[in-house]
Amino acid sequence: MKTKSSNSKKSVKFGGLTFLASTLLVLNAQSSFAAVQVFGNSNTLIPGTTGAVVGGHFNKIGGKYSLIFGEYNDVQGMGSIATGLNNNVTGDNSIGYGNLNIVEGKYARAIGMNNSASGNYSNAYGADNLASAENSSAFGINNHATDIGAQAVGSENYATANLASAIGSFNVAEAANSSAFGSSNKASGGQSTAIGNHNEAYGNGSSAIGTENKASNDDATAIGGHNEAADEYSTAVGYFNKAQGQWSSALGSANSAIGFASSALGHSSSALGQQSTAVGYKSIATTDGSTAIGSESEAIGESSLAIGNKSIAYGDESSAVGFKNEASGYHSTAFGHNNIANTNSTTAVGVDNKASGAQASALGYQNNASGLMSTALGGANIASGFASSAQGYSNSAEGQQSNAIGYQNTASGDYSTALGSESEATEEGALAAGNQAKSTVANGVALGSFSEADREVASADDVYMKESKEVKASIMGDLGAVSVGNATATRQIINLAAGTKDTDAVNIAQLKALSNKTDSRFEKMDQRFEKMDQRINKLDKHTQAVAAEAMATASLVPSTTAGKGNLSLGVGTQYGETGYAIGVSYRTAKGGMTYNLIGAGNSQGRFGAGASVNFHW
Repeated sequence: MKTKSSNSKKSVKFGGLTFLASTLLVLNAQSSFAAVQVFGNSNTLIPGTTGAVVGGHFNKIGGKYSLIFGEYNDVQGMGSIATGLNNNVTGDNSIGYGNLNIVEGKYARAIGMNNSASGNYSNAYGADNLASAENSSAFGINNHATDIGAQAVGSENYATANLASAIGSFNVAEAANSSAFGSSNKASGGQSTAIGNHNEAYGNGSSAIGTENKASNDDATAIGGHNEAADEYSTAVGYFNKAQGQWSSALGSANSAIGFASSALGHSSSALGQQSTAVGYKSIATTDGSTAIGSESEAIGESSLAIGNKSIAYGDESSAVGFKNEASGYHSTAFGHNNIANTNSTTAVGVDNKASGAQASALGYQNNASGLMSTALGGANIASGFASSAQGYSNSAEGQQSNAIGYQNTASGDYSTALGSESEATEEGALAAGNQAKSTVANGVALGSFSEADREVASADDVYMKESKEVKASIMGDLGAVSVGNATATRQIINLAAGTKDTDAVNIAQLKALSNKTDSRFEKMDQRFEKMDQRINKLDKHTQAVAAEAMATASLVPSTTAGKGNLSLGVGTQYGETGYAIGVSYRTAKGGMTYNLIGAGNSQGRFGAGASVNFHW
């Protein structure tokens, strides 16, 4: 039924709205719509409507106690309000303000143009918004809040899940309790958050905040710009970072954390192994448990540690700490500046040191420990022998188990030791201690400055009084000599204790006591030597006489003519003594045999004779 109103006006206040309305003059006082106030033309009242107020034209009202102001509005909900043009309000206690709004839910609101609030307690404000679920809200332009408690605010946002929020422009929050704030963000995981520009949070509880970040797994976090957190509980913060391992973290710019629980911080760093850590510029931790901290540092071995600029730890459980250090052996350590520990269990600490022998150590400056288990400590030392040690400055320990300690000492023999300054121990077991001391024979000992031990091991034949039983028992000189000086410079050994064993040295006090004890014995010995001289002199005369007799005998000539005999006489002299001889010789007629008979004597009254037979053929 359509009614017409007069031009009378009055002020009306209803539901918080104040408006100026014409005083309703009901043309038909008997009409059943006497309780409805209508202002305007061509309005339609649904039978049974009571307590309503209509102001405008071509409106349709069927809701009790409802209000309409404008044109072509339709209100069917009880206690609802429609103002504007072409609004449709069917929910109770709801409001539609503006143009072409649809309000279907109870206690819903659609304000603006072409909005739809179809869920109970829903709100759609702006233009082309949709709030279709209970307690949902869509504010702005072309927003969609389609699940319970969803919020879509801004421009072309979609909040399509329970308690989801999409605020800004072109955002999508499509999982329960998800949030997408900013521009072109997408929150697809439950309780996920995407804030900023073109971010994606796919995993449950994930967060992508900034610009073009991606959190694609549960509880992943990507914050900054162009970051990716790909696995569970991963974190990528900064720019162009990738956290692809579970519990991994990439913070800074262009970092990659690939392994489980790995961490990459700085710029262009990579943590590839499980529980690995790379911190700095272009640092790399490639294996499980490895750590690289510093610019261009590399931790290649398992559980290795590289700290500092360009330090590299290649070996498993190796450590390179400082600047440009290299620890390439298993369990090796390089600490300081430009050190190298490149064999198993080696240690190089300081500046420019190198430990290349297994279990070797080089500590200080420019030391080189190349022997197995060798040690070079100080500056510019070389330990090349097995278990050798060079300590101080510019020392060289070349023999196995050799030691060179001090300044420019050389221990080249096995088991040798050179101590002091410019000392040399060149043979096996040699010891040179002191300034420019030299031990050049096996087991030789040179003690003191300029001392030289160059005497070979003494043989038993060279020992004085070697026939003595006591001396013979003490001849064991196979360990070389001890020198405390040299051929042109000698040295006293002072404060020497008295010797107690056969092989001990004796001091002056012992020699004095020995001298006093032997003086009387030497006097008796002199007397005996005088008697012995007399006997020797007598024996000498006999000897000279015998020699003269021999010369006389040698001068005899045998017969050389067959069938002839021969008599020969000979005389000889020797140191005052005279010898003489006579010989008779006969050769047979056929010349086959010669018979000789000789008699001789000398000036000492000694005589002798001899005979011989010669056969000829």
